[in-house]
This record gives sequence, C-alpha cells and structure tokens, in this order.
Amino acid sequence: MRYPKSLQLGAAILCLPLLSTACAPALTRALIARTERPVPPALPTDLTRTERLEPLTAKPSGKLMTIDQAIFLEIVERLAEAIGAVERGNGRAVAVAHERECLRAIFSTGATPKGC
Repeated sequence: MRYPKSLQLGAAILCLPLLSTACAPALTRALIARTERPVPPALPTDLTRTERLEPLTAKPSGKLMTIDQAIFLEIVERLAEAIGAVERGNGRAVAVAHERECLRAIFSTGATPKGC
C-alpha cells in the first residue's frame, strides 16, 4: 500500500528523535575516563648536567720543594675523592635522564620499552 507523500514525510520526521537517541552510545566508565596520558614535569638542569674536571696542566718549573709525606698523601687522597664524587654525580645525572626517558615512553605508549 502506497501512502501519500505528506504522510511519508510526517512519519520520517516522527522517527528522527527515536533514531537519534537509539544511535547515541551509552556512557560507560571507559568513555568518561581520561584518555590523555600524563607528562612528567621537566627536570632542573642541575639534575641532568654532567660535570667536567679541568685536566692537570702544570708544567715542571724546575724549583724543587719539600713537603711532608702525610700532607702529600692527604692531598692525593682528596683529589681522588673529588674525582670519584664527580664520577658518581655524572652517573646519577645519566640515571635520572634515563629514568625520565623511560617514564615519557611509558606515559606516551602505555608499555614499557626495552631497556627500561
């Protein structure tokens, strides 16, 4: 049976609100949840900067002097401690930078990359 055009148009208009509500997705926790990934704040440069020691450049002057052996050994020991402190600090700076790169990769992809 064929309906007049005016009835067909009226029936189509009446069905629009029903169709629009039937097509709307139900709000679930997954749809309401935050989808952007967090970004860690930038680190201060002091935590990622590596230190450099100036190389020893003293040339022999030809003038000899005497120094007590205990004082000389303490100076040498302090120099070795300073070099060790710089090495440990550089190791920490590299470790902090590596940790931050791993965090950025985890936050951006949601998976732990190899080497982290």
